[in-house]
Amino acid sequence: YSQMDIIKCAVFDLGWTLFDEDYRWFKTCNWMSDTLRAFGLFYEPDEIKIKYEACCGRPDPEINSITRQCLIELGLEKSVVDILCGRHPWHTYNFFPYEGSRVLLKTLRDNGIKVGVLSNKGKFTKDILETHRFDELCDFVFLSEEMGVMKPSQEFFDYAIKAAKVDPIEMVYFGDRIDHDGIPSQLAGMQAALVHQGPHRLQEMSATPDYMFRSISEVINAITPVRNGEIRLDKSP
Repeated sequence: YSQMDIIKCAVFDLGWTLFDEDYRWFKTCNWMSDTLRAFGLFYEPDEIKIKYEACCGRPDPEINSITRQCLIELGLEKSVVDILCGRHPWHTYNFFPYEGSRVLLKTLRDNGIKVGVLSNKGKFTKDILETHRFDELCDFVFLSEEMGVMKPSQEFFDYAIKAAKVDPIEMVYFGDRIDHDGIPSQLAGMQAALVHQGPHRLQEMSATPDYMFRSISEVINAITPVRNGEIRLDKSP
């Protein structure tokens, strides 16, 4: 095998990668509809969902928040958007693992692979990981709110590389966004696996990931053990 074939560490995004955020998305659209009414703007949750999905397909690199981008495109002043995003009760919305997520992490660990999480999420997310017992399957967890840095910043990916203590090329980063996950992980020297789940699957492919999967459960079948602590990940069709 070439070095590019070998994987010793797998790092994961959370939303729409290991965890399904459809319920949070539904709650967000309802919250935005109710909140905008107070500003004299009347949008049904379904209308907001369409706008939100459109923003997921073409995220603004200057904004770094789909919720913020959606509110701006719905016509709110930036000062109002700042207030609303500060009030947005993200921490009250639960989210749930995709079928296959836990099995995948356990399979990786059983093969001696280091497993980590690197996600643009709040501190409260640790409670959700503990509730679903994902914390016990991870060697490290880095959340943007705790670290004070966000994807697609290279500095954020460097935390995972330092924690893994392996050559970056022997690491693979799994995410659902080419702009926040695929491109920056490759720039950091890692391999990139794009999992085409959730609304970001509508994004234009502005780069080519090393691996493509239609779901997180599909990854399990792509794992080929090489020796303890090393696997190969088969290219998906």
